[in-house]
Amino acid sequence: LRSGRRFSVSTWAYAPLRVTATTLQPLLGDDIMTTTNFLNEPLQLSFCHSGPSDTTLEKWELMWPDLLSAINTPKVGAKNGSYMVRGKCSAFHREDDNILFADVIILDGDKSINTDTGELIDGAPDPAKVQEVLEAAGITHAIFTSHSHDHGYNRYRVIVPGRCENGEQLHASVDWLIQLLNNNDVPLATVSENYAWSQPWYMPRVDKSRKDLFRFFEFTNNKPFPVGEAVDWWEEQNP
Repeated sequence: LRSGRRFSVSTWAYAPLRVTATTLQPLLGDDIMTTTNFLNEPLQLSFCHSGPSDTTLEKWELMWPDLLSAINTPKVGAKNGSYMVRGKCSAFHREDDNILFADVIILDGDKSINTDTGELIDGAPDPAKVQEVLEAAGITHAIFTSHSHDHGYNRYRVIVPGRCENGEQLHASVDWLIQLLNNNDVPLATVSENYAWSQPWYMPRVDKSRKDLFRFFEFTNNKPFPVGEAVDWWEEQNP
């Protein structure tokens, strides 16, 4: 990958990838997967018990089902609170150089995009539609609505387990997922936080006036996200 290269959804030009019986196997074939069954290995993440102004991290190793249990029920209160970072820390201070790798890919469901014009629209597509596309593609994931989620105003996080060894692999994986959703009529826009290596991601929290609006989705396959496929695709689009 060529570090620093960026491109918008509106400039992607390749055959649309739609989730069908014929596209599913190329997406999830054994030749593009890691050999370790990730359900038998802990995710290696980092965690902070305070808000993002506190950059002190601790190692957070847990199995995928345990992560699901940690995010499927929100705490009631203000937005600011504990957070996780996508990978293992080598020192206990949050900065890019201290994150050894990423074990989850995270999409910030913040905005939608008009894929014809590139116009950004505040509020993300329906998370149930994101769930539908990812599950049809056999991609393990979890989705939980964030503190700003409200009636008619979707805000959420999408978490996909998959080992990225560097920022370039993360970039390719994020773009691959965004394109998959866009090409299946889910116009989720990408944002800079998706690519930030040591980005803090809030654990689920909800205002007491909106606690009944919290939504959680999950689907578990027996294999992680195909990072290698995403990298190959990205390089084909950026010769």
